[in-house]
Amino acid sequence: MVMAQDFSGLLNLDTLDLSKNSLNDESFGSNSLSSLTLLKKLDLDSNRLSGVPALSPSVEVLKMNNNKIGTLSPHCFTGLVNLLNLELVGNALHESTVSPLAFRPAEKLLSLHVDKNHFTSIPLGLPRSLQTLKMSGNMIDRVTEEALKGCSHLRLLDLSHNQLHDQSVPASTWSHLKSLEALDLSSNQFTSVPTNLPRRLLKLTLRHNDILHVPAFSFRHLRPGLQSLQLSHNHLSDGGADRASFVGTYRSMSELLLDNNRLEEVPPFIRQFKSLKMLRLDNNHIRAVRRWSICHPRNPGSMLAAVHLENNRLQVDRIPADTFSCLIDVQGLVLYPQQGQSNS
Repeated sequence: MVMAQDFSGLLNLDTLDLSKNSLNDESFGSNSLSSLTLLKKLDLDSNRLSGVPALSPSVEVLKMNNNKIGTLSPHCFTGLVNLLNLELVGNALHESTVSPLAFRPAEKLLSLHVDKNHFTSIPLGLPRSLQTLKMSGNMIDRVTEEALKGCSHLRLLDLSHNQLHDQSVPASTWSHLKSLEALDLSSNQFTSVPTNLPRRLLKLTLRHNDILHVPAFSFRHLRPGLQSLQLSHNHLSDGGADRASFVGTYRSMSELLLDNNRLEEVPPFIRQFKSLKMLRLDNNHIRAVRRWSICHPRNPGSMLAAVHLENNRLQVDRIPADTFSCLIDVQGLVLYPQQGQSNS
């Protein structure tokens, strides 16, 4: 039992770590933690809690990962008006067990981590102040417009390792995320890059999907423009994307990851990128690299620092000598090993 007198003489305590114990809901005596009026950081990870104990309004960071929390009632965060970061990873939450009023007291909340729960959709009633939402490793198969409607300050959204597909997100849903800069949709079931993406998006991660196609003009509306696109471990072949697919990114893109796909040649649009620093084309089926396929003589001031072409089907000695002349660091070029060939 944790009693208020256990902390007598510790009234200036601002950080408390009670993780990896055997605490349950009955372990806390009446107001045992709420007496710590200067407490800012509380770690209750890896216990046996099914609810949130009474806490001081001073708490800013609350970690309750790997407990047994299955419900968030309208009053579970009552008084926590200064809460900024909340972690509830590895519990038993579902959207039907999270009250739309649960987060109302936490009107300053900036970061919410609810990875590895049982959500099939994003819960309603998220705080308007929220800037980071992580829901990786759930069972989400739909994203409703209503759930994201008030999230105009959200900057990072992680929905990786779920069950999302091309029909999971209504066309206008992303438009509410007016501040979103990073979107992670890795390890889902998309066959095409989503369209109508948030206008301010800078980083889009789509690793480990079933993507066959990048639609034309998918990124044209983005301002200031997409900077990072990760399409590793998909099913892209030579016809899956063309120059029109990347309109709007040719001056902004700095990182393009196309490794572990089904490409048989270097995509002809690669040399159009003006600000590219990292290019990954490794683990494809590329048999040849043409002279101007990566470095174009009319593209001075290259920023390209790394090119990966290993584990393809290249005969390296047949690549024209000036093919990689635009690289600013020759050590950033990786050509070996190749499939079925030695490293020499």
